[in-house]
Amino acid sequence: MWMSLLALACSDGEIKDSETTDTEEADADADADADSDTDTDADTDVFPPGQATWIVSQPDGDIQVELDASEKHYLECKRSTDGKDKMSIVLSNTPQTSNATAKVVMVACPYGTGGDFSPPQDATCSEPSLTFSWTGQDATYSADTNSEALNCLVSLSDDGTDLTGTFGCAPLKVSLGDATVGVREGSFTCRMQ
Repeated sequence: MWMSLLALACSDGEIKDSETTDTEEADADADADADSDTDTDADTDVFPPGQATWIVSQPDGDIQVELDASEKHYLECKRSTDGKDKMSIVLSNTPQTSNATAKVVMVACPYGTGGDFSPPQDATCSEPSLTFSWTGQDATYSADTNSEALNCLVSLSDDGTDLTGTFGCAPLKVSLGDATVGVREGSFTCRMQ
């Protein structure tokens, strides 16, 4: 009789309650995991870390440009997949580069592990070379690809995660015109993609 009562007591309350509690805790854990997954998905909208700054010298005065990825400025450092070992760097004051009123685009090759690069860039990328352009409110200015731009140099280095660089280029000439600008005191850090 005692054994029957003991078995009845054990099968009645506590074990069932603890089973229910374990199930509820598992459900709560699953809900928490789902919430954290949702948060992680939302975080993919955050731009990769990076900052950049430079000064543009124009006939009517200098422009100081400061960019920060946390402000939704577009900073991209991407190695090409075309077999020519190019590093493309795009620094822009808007999330979409097509709307930018302050944008620098540099393409250096052959990249290797970094180094110094200057225009012009030949099609074979056999020697360290560079294309460089600045887009302002009025037009796009580029290093002349047929001759070496004066004082135009980009120095790049990376730690496997972030690319850092310093740059300057002058004169940059507007397409189909004589106007020029100079980009100087440029520097950046951005996440490698």
